[in-house]
This record gives sequence, structure tokens and C-alpha cells, in this order.
Amino acid sequence: IMLAENYAAKRNFTEAESAYMKALALREDADMYARLGNFFRSSNQWAKANTYLEKLVATNPEQSTLALVYKQIGQNFMQLGNSAKMAEFLEKSVAIDRDANTALSLASHFNGAKNYAKVITYSTIVLSSDANNAAARMLRGVAYLQQKNYASARADLERIQNDSTYGAQVQGILKSLPK
Repeated sequence: IMLAENYAAKRNFTEAESAYMKALALREDADMYARLGNFFRSSNQWAKANTYLEKLVATNPEQSTLALVYKQIGQNFMQLGNSAKMAEFLEKSVAIDRDANTALSLASHFNGAKNYAKVITYSTIVLSSDANNAAARMLRGVAYLQQKNYASARADLERIQNDSTYGAQVQGILKSLPK
């Protein structure tokens, strides 16, 4: 393992992978899967990283580790261009650990996918830990607007109408809302 890590530190990924595979043949366990997942992530080999991270999941790690591993798998799928799988694993992560940054990423993803119920769900998670998060307010306000829930849309959007990033856009939306 030390040899593999030394090769990886020197960015000699071919030799590092070879050394890791020899170590894996000697000891196949959760720690080795985690090391391999991290190694393949560091060398931008996203699919190989997911192979070992999914094996790590199968060892039934503690919940905090599981949330992190799901998040990493989701990020790897994002790198691979698979947004559906990215969302699937990020949702698994947020179900365990209500991380605001991950929830905001999901809200943004689902906004692009026009799944406004999930935009509201994940924006609300963000706002439960940071009530002044303007991006989450904007996403949730627009999602409420799309669902024709004008009172909730107005409530969210009015809170950020003077925001330096969203204010001008929000003011235009508020003027067009039915009374």
C-alpha cells in the first residue's frame, strides 16, 4: 500500500495502479476499497473509482461514511456525464446527511430537469440550515411559481428582491405575479 501511495504521490498512476492491485489481491476489505476509490478519483478514472466505491458501500459502512461515499459516487457520475446517476447517488447521500451544498446542487439539477417538487424539497433542506441562502430562495420561489403556488413564490422571492445577484430578476418576476 505504501508503495502504491508513493507512486500516486509522484503521479505515476500506472505503477500506482499496479501496486494497488497487488495489495488488493492480498487484502480485499473496506479500507482497500476506500483507498482504491480515492486513488482512481485522484487520477480522474471515475468509472473505476465507482467500481471500488460501490464495493465499499456493499461492506455496510457507518452512516457518515456511507453518505460521503454516495456523494463521491454521484460526483464521479457527474464527471462521466451521467446526470441521472449523479442525482440518484446525491439523493442517497442527502437522505443520510442533509448537507446543504449537496442539496443545493440537487435543487439546481432538478430545476434544469423541470422537476419542481424536488427543487422545493432540496431548496427547503438548504433553507433549513441557511434561511438567507439567496440561490435556494430563488430556486424554490421559481419552482413555486411553476407550480402556480403564487403565495409561496411571492414569500420566497420578496425575501431576495434586494439581493445583489438575483434582485433585478426577482423584481421583474414579482411584478408579473398575479395578486
